[in-house]
Amino acid sequence: MIMYNLLRYLYWLNINLLAVLLMKRGEIT
Repeated sequence: MIMYNLLRYLYWLNINLLAVLLMKRGEIT
């Protein structure tokens, strides 16, 4: 169960990082 929560947290973190990168990319162009 702990492993599942960890994977879910990492998945959420990756989505947030991706969103931030896309936003920064949008600001630059």
